[in-house]
Amino acid sequence: MLVPMMVFFLALLVVGGLTSLMVLINPDDAHKAEFPFACFFAGLTAFALASVGGLVYEYVSEPIGGVITMLIAPTLGLFGGGVFGYRLGKRRRRRRAPNDDD
Repeated sequence: MLVPMMVFFLALLVVGGLTSLMVLINPDDAHKAEFPFACFFAGLTAFALASVGGLVYEYVSEPIGGVITMLIAPTLGLFGGGVFGYRLGKRRRRRRAPNDDD
């Protein structure tokens, strides 16, 4: 159960990172910035929270680490990171060149 969840988080991180890099390098694609940024930051925060949960499980407390890994990382990590990345993408879209038409 844990391995497919971590693979999903890493896939979000890799795919979102590559597409975010494409958007950052090519200023003509700034109008597409919301979704790659949301994907990248959702994967990043979920993977970071799952890793922290694994460390807490191993070194501090098994029940608390399990709650962090199985409940908080998928819900708060994906939702919070997605909203943060989407807001960064909207800011990037607003700051694009004024002559950049869709």
